[in-house]
Amino acid sequence: MLSHDPVRKRHGHPARRALAFVLGAAALVVLALAGWTVTQTSYAHVGPGFVQGPASIHAPAWSRPCWRRNRPPFHNAYTPPCARVVGRVVLRQHVDPDGDGDAHLIVIAGVRVVNLKLPRAGADGAPGLPGLGSRVTAVGELVRGRWPGVTEVRAAWTAPGPR
Repeated sequence: MLSHDPVRKRHGHPARRALAFVLGAAALVVLALAGWTVTQTSYAHVGPGFVQGPASIHAPAWSRPCWRRNRPPFHNAYTPPCARVVGRVVLRQHVDPDGDGDAHLIVIAGVRVVNLKLPRAGADGAPGLPGLGSRVTAVGELVRGRWPGVTEVRAAWTAPGPR
């Protein structure tokens, strides 16, 4: 006659309640971590344009590593599309997937997923790379990525950030 037990009907099976509690708590932890990551990281970009001369755009100071000098006879400087990423490392690619000799870090920056390409990291990509969860700051040229929805930045300057 367990099916007529009013306590079980009202509250459900104890194992199901415990499982629902654990799943709910895990979901709250994941949401809290996601919220914390989004508020502690950032992504900014500037479009292409001249940074000197009458047709210059307002390029923020952080974009300086992207600036290029025009070839003679032109004397002005320009910037290609450039981005600044302050984010947390979620994946280190130990093997260079595109074969061009750089290392790749997948970083969460704000609400974006960013593939940082670090050209001088060596062929194996492992030495000197920040670990998972590390905070990094990078500035570099925005390039067309291989994955839809993932921003790709060829980093010209990187620095570890405070934990």
